[in-house]
Amino acid sequence: MKRRQQQYQSQSKKTKKGLKKLKDKEPNLNEHESHDKIKYEVSNIEKVGRVIPDDENDENDDVFEEVKIEEEENISQIPTDIQDNCNSSRFLQRPFEEAALKQPLKIIEKNEKYQIQSNYKINEILTKKNDRPSSIPISFWKEFKDFLKVNELTMNELMIKEFNGLRNYSDTFIIKHMNDEEFVLHRLLTTLHIACHIREIRLLRMKHTFEHKEEQIRDMGLVKPTVLVLFPFKTPAIIFIKTLLTIFGNQFQQNIVNEERFAQEFRDVPLEIKTMKPKEFYQIFEGNEDDCFRVGIKFGMNGVHFYSNFYESDLIIASPLGIKTFIAKSNNGEGQDILSSIKIMYLESIDTMEMQNMSHLIEIIKKCNKIPMKQHATDIRRVYEHEINEKGSYYRQTIIYSRYQTPLLNSVIRLCLNNHIIQISERTIKGTLSQMIRTIPITFYKYKTTTPMNSPDERFDYFTKIFLQGYSDGIKSKTLLYIPSYFDYLRVKQYLNTENFRCICLCEYSSTKAISSARSRFYHEDEWEFFVITERFHFFNRFRIKGIQHILFYEIPTPTHYVAEFINMISGSVNDASVHILYNHMDTSLLRSLVGDERAAYLMTTEQNKHTFV
Repeated sequence: MKRRQQQYQSQSKKTKKGLKKLKDKEPNLNEHESHDKIKYEVSNIEKVGRVIPDDENDENDDVFEEVKIEEEENISQIPTDIQDNCNSSRFLQRPFEEAALKQPLKIIEKNEKYQIQSNYKINEILTKKNDRPSSIPISFWKEFKDFLKVNELTMNELMIKEFNGLRNYSDTFIIKHMNDEEFVLHRLLTTLHIACHIREIRLLRMKHTFEHKEEQIRDMGLVKPTVLVLFPFKTPAIIFIKTLLTIFGNQFQQNIVNEERFAQEFRDVPLEIKTMKPKEFYQIFEGNEDDCFRVGIKFGMNGVHFYSNFYESDLIIASPLGIKTFIAKSNNGEGQDILSSIKIMYLESIDTMEMQNMSHLIEIIKKCNKIPMKQHATDIRRVYEHEINEKGSYYRQTIIYSRYQTPLLNSVIRLCLNNHIIQISERTIKGTLSQMIRTIPITFYKYKTTTPMNSPDERFDYFTKIFLQGYSDGIKSKTLLYIPSYFDYLRVKQYLNTENFRCICLCEYSSTKAISSARSRFYHEDEWEFFVITERFHFFNRFRIKGIQHILFYEIPTPTHYVAEFINMISGSVNDASVHILYNHMDTSLLRSLVGDERAAYLMTTEQNKHTFV
């Protein structure tokens, strides 16, 4: 997987730390020799990959900061709208019997573009009149309305329904392509909801502390962080943080601890524009595409603290890899304790995370809401009963945005235990094949499979023993062979080489030189039978491959629009072009996305194992 390397910053500070460590190991080196060695080691690190921040960077680094944030000191400083029956309290104080009772999803609205499903009656917090809901502070609402006005955005009925689902603390799954305006609105509404939650939770705890009631109110988690927001890259995280501070108001934008450090580590990186790549590529990779980061954020009465200790933070913003490495560096994995009291988890662009390493994300979700390995600064008398009983997963709201539905996304959704759900998904009436520019016959091959576990072996057997025998008899050269899984790619590559097929193979780990040479040879030389690539190779590069005459999809691509994208690469001068797709009965959602509902139903129910669409 090729990533642009992050430039090494704060060279002097890092070098001084390195000098101290080096002197301990090699005391005989003079300062000049030590400097040269440190610089040489840093350059070697940069050649291999990005420099991962040290553990110490996860702690406070504001010794010389003049900015200080204040906390409320008495009950008079707590806003009067903070009451015990606020939205977050009603969600977190439910009896477990109610929280664990989940009803099946039902379609509550459907049109040509999308459908909305829910399993409960959604309380209309925001109406079509667009008046301020009582659960949103006046200052937040003013900033929200100003944001809409400045960016010329208009709330539509779908966005109102989404926001009502968010403020009802239901698991909210948005599975559809959005245009730029829709996506900005989605992110704004999610940010507004998270801002309201952080404010309510923080001020309600302080209110109860100031009141000194004899009867202890359970209003705390086993650890302080209640919100986890995960992004695949830094740039969307930057936009989210800026939007969050905008909603909190000018004072929070001007009074920031560690603002300079944040600006350095989250700086923007221009993306080289190449017109041959699709627009979608630049939307995903624009700006800073560093995929290993984490930052704790703590709010006060008049400002915000970046890079606060995670156990003192209200909010953690990170990438899956950033959380994974933090836990791995901790003693015996006790770093997972920061996830013990998460009440809102927002996963933006989970389809992009799937192209990175979905196992990191799934592991993080499974570690959420577990009893901490050690006790942190918590008044156990005020801890929610559901956390003490390790039932916190039932009291966690998970918000997911994905451009399309995949089997791995369905696996993640099954880990979400909130009993209230709202799901907004794109209708698949036409399918992504409608994006084809030219008409080429597409043949679907249905093979039998018994279980998801056996599927890779059964697909490989079908491909090598049945499909490839007939395909080779037709002497089809210049075939692009697309294989989603890297492990399947290695297996098929070995088989093709063993059987003496003339093939070129590229994956996400191929060097720039190897890629350039392979593309040139495939285009100029007629001897090649297969050009084999992985899904991640295409996702991270989006090259236009010249010389393709036939296309073979070992599996249906997860982003199904890749099928039309590759078909459109076939030159108009190729008269006998063909496309071949393997599938099984577990590919229903991908088939619907690819060919539309009607054709997908036919392909799933037909007794024929081979069918061609023209």
